[in-house]
Amino acid sequence: MAMFLIIAFFLKTTVPKRFNLAFELPFYVLIGIILNWFKGIIVAFSFHFGKLLLTSRIVFWTPEYGIVPILVVIISSISFHLATKKDIFLVFLLVLTFVIAIFVFFYYFFTKENEIEKVPKDWKSIFSKKLILILIALFGIVLTSFATILLILYWKNRIQKIKIALISLFVLSFCFLIFRWIWHPYAFIQYYNRFLNRSGNDRLIQNYFFYYLTPIILKSAFSFPVYALTLIHLVPLVQFLNEKHNYRWKLGY
Repeated sequence: MAMFLIIAFFLKTTVPKRFNLAFELPFYVLIGIILNWFKGIIVAFSFHFGKLLLTSRIVFWTPEYGIVPILVVIISSISFHLATKKDIFLVFLLVLTFVIAIFVFFYYFFTKENEIEKVPKDWKSIFSKKLILILIALFGIVLTSFATILLILYWKNRIQKIKIALISLFVLSFCFLIFRWIWHPYAFIQYYNRFLNRSGNDRLIQNYFFYYLTPIILKSAFSFPVYALTLIHLVPLVQFLNEKHNYRWKLGY
């Protein structure tokens, strides 16, 4: 956890705010899978609280953001456990993930160009309707490509670590869409109204949800492939080392 706190401090103090890639999310998924939900909640909340202290932002704590580490750990832990027991739950995760992505795609597809271009001023020169549709499609292509490769490898070899990597990919993608695409815009609007709003007029969810989601989609196109590659390699490795350590402990050496 100390290593992730150092990374969080480095990113918070050196990377511009508009390039925030939310690396904490895959970390929460990882500890939810590795430590299970109870231990995972303790570690995730400790990390979240420690990061706020380290970056001197404890006064800006909000329940909308504070609940995220706990929910990600619980969902990732339960989803991983169920998917390892029954393949049907793995299919359910995959279908639900694509349903969310397809819904967002068609929302932007039927949205007028001038509405899509309503984004925070730091991003105004970047976005167009065509670009957003390409980025959402790219997210789907990356997820499909990773899943297809892992499925083929698993069907051919029936190696458990490949199945673990596949489940990790689906759990990450599901949590990514839920907490990064759906929850984060809502949480930030609440944060803005509480701490940043100086006009006295609160920003409404229905008016600003996609206003904040649009830049998140752009950042997701770059961050998700990196997070996915990291987790599908890291989770099987950590589980193998855990099992090896527990086996030695049981034997007394």
